[in-house]
Amino acid sequence: MSARTAQKRRAPRDGIPLDPVAEEALERMARVLARCGFAPAETARLFKHICVHLPPALGRHGAGSSTQSDDAAHVLTLWFEEPEYLKDGQPRPLSVRGAAPSIEALVRRIQPGPRIGAVMEYLLATRTLRRVGRRYVPRAHAVLHRGSPRSQSARSLRILLGLLRNVEHNARPRSAGPSWPEFTVDCPQYPVRLRPAFDIRTDKEVLAMTRQKDAEMRRAESRRRPGEPTVPLSVGIYVFEGGRARTK
Repeated sequence: MSARTAQKRRAPRDGIPLDPVAEEALERMARVLARCGFAPAETARLFKHICVHLPPALGRHGAGSSTQSDDAAHVLTLWFEEPEYLKDGQPRPLSVRGAAPSIEALVRRIQPGPRIGAVMEYLLATRTLRRVGRRYVPRAHAVLHRGSPRSQSARSLRILLGLLRNVEHNARPRSAGPSWPEFTVDCPQYPVRLRPAFDIRTDKEVLAMTRQKDAEMRRAESRRRPGEPTVPLSVGIYVFEGGRARTK
């Protein structure tokens, strides 16, 4: 990506208009707070105050929400799962364009059909791929977002929206249908000295579980019947510190 292209994609000084993902996240967050009993007018007043005092440079890398992270992640799923894309159980180095096996052929299998240029730009910007001669091979099973502010900010918004959808779904009466899985375990006094080791173990365990779920969902997708209804489905796991909000 050229410097000129990067400059064009930086958010303007006053920001960019809200897109549908941002609007839905705001609407759902407002309803969550209203269900807690907080006055909507007070919520709006405080939110306006917070926005006015945000650092001007905070959104300089932002470009709104994007489905590129989902498309790129699914390309990796296919790359690691499809037999013709593996050699000795490991992903084969692929050329960008051309007939299968190629990255372009993988992208064509995703509906409604992302552009190969956009997916490659995302995979390269996040350093998810490693170049081998004229071909590319994944560095890991997952898209690597840290270090890429534009992709990380877009993905963060989509994660937030996913959590809010889960919360709102489970706020419905039981008669409306079964709950969506959402579990949290808490420890009020976890030793700081043990956090690094905890994170290393959790990363390995979560990666194993997500790879299992990814493969399970991919098998179901490949076995779907012609014309049967489908729905985008995601599974997320996260860790956070601070059981209580900071006081004023």
